[in-house]
Amino acid sequence: MTETGQKLFHYAEQFYLSAIKAETFLQEQKNNNLSIGIASPLTQQFIVLIKKFKQYYPHVMVTLREGTDQEIIADVRDFKLMLGFIGTIEQSVRELNVIPVAPENRLVLVSFPQNPLACKEKVIWKDLEGCSLIIHREGMTGRNIILDAFKKNRIKPVITAEIESIEGMKNLIKQDAGIGLKFFPNVKEEILNKTLKIIPLESDQLKIGIDAVFQANISLSLPSKAFLDIAIEHFNNISTKVSAGSVK
Repeated sequence: MTETGQKLFHYAEQFYLSAIKAETFLQEQKNNNLSIGIASPLTQQFIVLIKKFKQYYPHVMVTLREGTDQEIIADVRDFKLMLGFIGTIEQSVRELNVIPVAPENRLVLVSFPQNPLACKEKVIWKDLEGCSLIIHREGMTGRNIILDAFKKNRIKPVITAEIESIEGMKNLIKQDAGIGLKFFPNVKEEILNKTLKIIPLESDQLKIGIDAVFQANISLSLPSKAFLDIAIEHFNNISTKVSAGSVK
């Protein structure tokens, strides 16, 4: 086979595989299945939504996949997921629609309650020099926001753990293994229970919202539309006005 023929064969093979995946994807929609991908830091927020969705649509089979933001995007693009929910992204994503689902929520710096930084009235970025940082693994939008903030403030982070699980990260922080910038809803309960404490970092507030991603060239199924509507309504009704100084 000539070089040109090999290239044409490769393109034809890729087109065929994409067509098979799309056909399977559409069949899943017809069968009232709903496959959702959720970036790991958001899972805790979406478990409640899935339960609520099942109350309204008990006959829809829901499957859930956790992963990094980049993994979720890749799986939606590859027809493995109908809907994906990720941290806010600023750039467009090839072949996918991206719509905002939740307004931006703040990231708070938390630590073991007796950490010296948590006992201060105010902390500046320079105070974080040399501190052990517990952070999400690569592929997470939140990770990029956090590392960009360190870079902007000319602080080299000392990363001691890169974790995917929110619970794993919180457990390490509770054991005083390091500090971490966390999505506020994920640590709100621990802060109220005083098992974690907010470090009063003086800075521009770091924030992150939630976006939904789905195929641009295929209409959403009725279950997908319904779940998306429930998610948007839920997050728009949540009040997150608690400031770092108001929770001790």
